[in-house]
Amino acid sequence: MKILNFRISIRLESLFFPIDGRDLIEAVRKIGYQVAQTASPPEARGRVGFTGQFAQKGSIKLDTNFDRGVLGVAADTPDLAIRAFDELVTFIRNEFRIDLEKESRFHEIIAEIKFDSDENPLKSVAHIFERNPFVSKVGKILKQDVTLFTLRFVTKDKVPNQEEWLDVTIEPDLVIPQQKYAISVVFRSKDKSVVKSFGENLKSNIVEIIESIESS
Repeated sequence: MKILNFRISIRLESLFFPIDGRDLIEAVRKIGYQVAQTASPPEARGRVGFTGQFAQKGSIKLDTNFDRGVLGVAADTPDLAIRAFDELVTFIRNEFRIDLEKESRFHEIIAEIKFDSDENPLKSVAHIFERNPFVSKVGKILKQDVTLFTLRFVTKDKVPNQEEWLDVTIEPDLVIPQQKYAISVVFRSKDKSVVKSFGENLKSNIVEIIESIESS
């Protein structure tokens, strides 16, 4: 398994980001982050905000969206991203006396994963649907033998714009579909501990899901 990107973020209840962009940049410099030149706002009167990646320390990247009240931390492993996120939130609380957790609407994880398989992902996914009557019906309509290429699991009876949401997509990789799976994950919740637990268990859960697919 290779995690291409793992990002944990906080979305604030208020769309008004509580820290001036210049102050945020100077603050993260104190804890070892290098600030991107494109993120350094010019000297100006009034409040300054920006959007996108603005600082990096090793493989850890910080991003924000001042217009949406979002602050995110991305890294190449869940443990590293979660630890850096906790450190950043604690630092902001101590530096600015602002508790982002109390002002949060939800926390969110977004991850992109590649998974090498000894089996054939194309055949493994297709096998799950080979006796599905609806797939057979669609094949007759299209006059072709068809199957499904993608497995997508979402939270039942929820809609994507709610605070509580899960979206896991698993499909054969488009470039090497007979050897790799491409997996994308979105998970959000009002409860930070639930989101952290999900991130900490993500790798083992993905392994278990792939094993279930290939043993079906």
